[in-house]
Amino acid sequence: MKTGIILVTYNGWNMTKSCLEKLAGLPQDKFAIAVADNGSSDGTPQKIKENFPAVFITELKENKGFGTANNRAIRFLKNQIDFDSICLLNNDTIPEKETIVALQKDLQIWNTNHPEYQAVFSPQMQNENGTAQVAYYTNFSLQTFFTNAFRTKENADIRLHGTPIPISDRPYLKSTYYTGAVCWMMNYSLWESCKGFDENIFMYYEDTDFAWRANALGTQFFLDTRLRLPHLGGGSTDTSLKQALQHDRSQEYVFKKRWGKRGLLISKLFKYTRSGIRILISLPLIPVSAKARKNFSIHIHLFKDTLCHF
Repeated sequence: MKTGIILVTYNGWNMTKSCLEKLAGLPQDKFAIAVADNGSSDGTPQKIKENFPAVFITELKENKGFGTANNRAIRFLKNQIDFDSICLLNNDTIPEKETIVALQKDLQIWNTNHPEYQAVFSPQMQNENGTAQVAYYTNFSLQTFFTNAFRTKENADIRLHGTPIPISDRPYLKSTYYTGAVCWMMNYSLWESCKGFDENIFMYYEDTDFAWRANALGTQFFLDTRLRLPHLGGGSTDTSLKQALQHDRSQEYVFKKRWGKRGLLISKLFKYTRSGIRILISLPLIPVSAKARKNFSIHIHLFKDTLCHF
């Protein structure tokens, strides 16, 4: 088995350098690395060429988003070499070589024992401080999703993430409806069957959309709890207005894609309710809390955005 490891970059050279340094020792007969650069202005493509000459680089002229960049990198790499599996990997991770090798082995064993079904394998994500990062999700209903607007983030997460279930023959592998695409190891044939990421999604929910389509084909997602992958971006709770707007608009798109007009309506009602509640909670704290003022400002804009596009 040969695996194409795919990274997407947009500036952030230092993180990319650290990630590539960790991957540099992987055997080239079993792994190849491809990077899609989304129009970085910090010289990332040239620095990769200088420091990591074995890495295949696709340079996009502008930021096309996470999904499109992955699609382009995979197509470019396939035109250069032959490989039968892919590992999508965020550039803000710190992967040990042993983790990537073990994920490849997980996929090989699965292919041997279950050739009739596809599977996606992920390691256990960790925050920078070593705490566990929850990057798996259950098959939630529209009703459950909407009622989360009335819950705290902690209670909502319980219903969205669910509890992974150990499988009988390898209990360190836990089955879940899907995992986040921080690190995905899968067969190239599955990627082709799902036609990659939907390029109408610039950022956020592209992995959810892919996972829903993969599940419809009978794909199973597994978390290998023996493996740890530090994810530097996963512990951040700071959200800009631009990010929040992009997140909400992507949610609308994928909900409509999966559930039609009903999904679009529930998405909008969820955002309308969520932001309305957050505004009311923040309002009395505005005079004494900078955090409350920021939350109030963001949710006012999100509330207006939802109304403007109703």
